[in-house]
Amino acid sequence: MTYKGIIFDLNGTMLLDSHLHEIAWFEIAKALREKPLTIEEFQINGHGRTNAAIIAYLCGTPPDQVTIDDIIERKEGLYREMCLQSKANFKLADGVAEFLNQVKELNIARTIATGSYIKNVNFYFDHLNLGSWFNMKDIVFDDGLFPGKPEPFPYLRAAEQLGLHPKECVVFEDSYSGITSAIKAEIGRIITVEPELDASKVKAIGKVYKMVNGFNGLLLQEIIN
Repeated sequence: MTYKGIIFDLNGTMLLDSHLHEIAWFEIAKALREKPLTIEEFQINGHGRTNAAIIAYLCGTPPDQVTIDDIIERKEGLYREMCLQSKANFKLADGVAEFLNQVKELNIARTIATGSYIKNVNFYFDHLNLGSWFNMKDIVFDDGLFPGKPEPFPYLRAAEQLGLHPKECVVFEDSYSGITSAIKAEIGRIITVEPELDASKVKAIGKVYKMVNGFNGLLLQEIIN
């Protein structure tokens, strides 16, 4: 089977910014609970999930919407400030641009399904040249109206945006919640690009076609055929 579309997760997949999100959430967590937030805990209950879901987890119960919005703005403000302070490192991961060029040259349908909200998506388009490869109207982001990863909606919506059945799509992911989301959406082929994921946990989730260490050297024909 030849896959007709590719859906990319963004944070931690094409943009290696997980550590910045962790730092920002660790800082926010100090004000929301007494117990420090750990990296291991955040890998399971944070990465890939929407801001509202992370806040509900940290608080124990979901706060009111005004409080959620305030926490999101504080956290994302910290995150974007750190991105701009380290411009040399605020860039697409090695090999991503080259791989996206292959995808574009073969006119493969493509989009992004991210747990980021619109301010960050606009921020990425402004600073990472995403418009060279993606159409903004096709991007699936957290608008607060749908359940995020690990639920299947983000990838179901992304496939719909491409006019494809999920089974016709390849997904690139870096988180356990994202992998679960793609499996629930019945995505045809799932590839993980995060070398720090526990291979045994990934295997336990199941249905991952391949685990790779980033995008360097990836050949498009091997991915879609």
